[in-house]
Amino acid sequence: MRQVVHELESLIAAGPLALPAIKEFLDRNEDIDYEPAAGGKRSSFDPRNGTEFVTPPSLRFGLLDALRRIGGAGAEKLMAEVLGTTGRGSEVLYLARVLQDVAPNKYRDLAVTVARDLLTNPIARTGSPADPLDKAYLFGVLSFYRDASFAAQAQAQLVSADGKVDRTAMKYLLTTLGEQTLAIAQQTWNDPRITADQKEPLARVALTYLGTNPQAEPLYKTAINDLSLPKDHRRELIEDLNTDGFVNKRNPTAADVALIQNRLLFIQQNAPNATDVVNAKAFAEAHKDLLQMLNKANASAQPKP
Repeated sequence: MRQVVHELESLIAAGPLALPAIKEFLDRNEDIDYEPAAGGKRSSFDPRNGTEFVTPPSLRFGLLDALRRIGGAGAEKLMAEVLGTTGRGSEVLYLARVLQDVAPNKYRDLAVTVARDLLTNPIARTGSPADPLDKAYLFGVLSFYRDASFAAQAQAQLVSADGKVDRTAMKYLLTTLGEQTLAIAQQTWNDPRITADQKEPLARVALTYLGTNPQAEPLYKTAINDLSLPKDHRRELIEDLNTDGFVNKRNPTAADVALIQNRLLFIQQNAPNATDVVNAKAFAEAHKDLLQMLNKANASAQPKP
């Protein structure tokens, strides 16, 4: 890896003179995975979280990062070419984010079009196996731009033939449609194809808006009181009353304080009739955590002497 980093740094030091060689390799659509070969695990780099990495997860990513660091019109043009031709979801998301920094919104339409096309017609790989997170990365591109143009197709893909809920599609809908996703989650909840252990992401949509949108409460209460759901799912849905839906959990905003108060009221109204001991303990834990958040927010709001 030290040698790889040294060679990549040499390319970066060469500047625009390195572009033809980088292009020649990228056009071959080949790659070498570094991290899996070194540790036998998935790469720790995830373009959904940003574009920085300490060491490149693969040779192609090392070269794309070199283009980012070389900069200039030639590097930008080459990155845009790769964005338009790659079939790898991870590269589409990475390049969309990098190019957005380089030239805000200049490549938005290209990135969205590529993501939509690959979600509809995935490219069969010959040189390397498909990344199991490809779909998540492509939805990540659409979420990054808050592009809801694929919402109808995502909704149609929410439930697979074996009764599983596509969490990546649901997250995309939640990111782009916001509170409109509540109606979709409610409709999907009643789909007879879905097994009980797949319903948690639907209930989590309701959790996100519990305390801010009255339409969220019926689905949320249905979920936490449904004993066919795995008990761990019900417990987490209740304990996470202090996490999901907040703008800033560490330093609550005024809207967060109102949400804390609404959720404390919800617990006071529903905890006495908890469905079972699992729910009762979860309500107690959530109540404790929400009170700590409220006390911290109140203390921060006090004028300093």
